[in-house]
Order: sequence, then structure tokens, then C-alpha cells
Amino acid sequence: MGMDNSKVDYSKKRQLKIISVSTTALLLARERLQFEGLVHEMRSTFVLELDTTVTSTKGLVYLEAVINETLRINHHNPSSTPRSVPGGLDVAGNLIPKITSWTEL
Repeated sequence: MGMDNSKVDYSKKRQLKIISVSTTALLLARERLQFEGLVHEMRSTFVLELDTTVTSTKGLVYLEAVINETLRINHHNPSSTPRSVPGGLDVAGNLIPKITSWTEL
């Protein structure tokens, strides 16, 4: 007997959340300026860690931008095609090599 659909759906949703959070942490670790901007927004908004909840973070513009950018860069829909540049491209003086996924840059 296999798992029922509700268990599979729960497992997929849980994996997507884990992937999103870990990708956000990785990207922020690579980008010091963006990390510091997010830290500044959080620390200037909340005094205690206990004050930070899903509801209380809804008005944080920079946090929302970080989350949206993570989801844009790491689009985790397995059926979607990779975002790649088939023939190479120059963007603002930066060469994106042929067959490179621009989400890896």
C-alpha cells in the first residue's frame, strides 16, 4: 500500500518550505550587503526575538523583498524548465556564458 494523497501533499509542502528557507539563508550568506539590510530592518523593528511572529513581520518591506527574490531565483517547481541562456548574453557588461542558468549567478 502506498501513502495517501494527503500525506504526500503535506510532505511536498514541507519540503518546499525547507528548500525556501535554506535557499534564503544561502543567498543571504553570499550577499553581505543584503544580509545587513535585513538585519537592520529586523533589529530596528523588534526589540525582543519573541516579538517576531508571522503576523508582526507582514509590514517589513525588505523582508518581503528578500523572500520574493528568493522565490524568483529558486523557482522550485519541478515541472518548470530551467532559466538558462542558450547562446550567451551580455547584461550590463557582465557576460553570462552559453548554457548557464542565470539563477546560479
